[in-house]
Amino acid sequence: TRAPGSSNAQAHGFSSTQGIFVHPMSRVWRDILGVYIPITFEIYDRRPNIANEPNRQVYEVEVRAGMSAKRTIFYRSYNTTGVYTERVQIPFGPGYFSLTVLLRTTHGIVYEDTFHIGFNVDYMG
Repeated sequence: TRAPGSSNAQAHGFSSTQGIFVHPMSRVWRDILGVYIPITFEIYDRRPNIANEPNRQVYEVEVRAGMSAKRTIFYRSYNTTGVYTERVQIPFGPGYFSLTVLLRTTHGIVYEDTFHIGFNVDYMG
């Protein structure tokens, strides 16, 4: 099965027991005017017996403007799965960006989803 809103070619096998995906409301192309970008994503974990392993319920989420770790614009660690909306700021000025949302598990496995936006590009029009 495929997770909703997952249209990128780097599918992490959406039959996977855990991962992250950007919701359709954030995936839609848009030119954002302002300081903050709202990003809605879902962390899921369907591993057997995970409810009994709280030390394994750590989900490190990172948002990058592109793929480089040098362009990380958001980082937070979560202890529960679910849908989250975070407001992030791009400090690199106006432009078109590919935003990559990454999830790193306690085993070091990285899942990612990418979407595109315009940031303060057409504010004069």
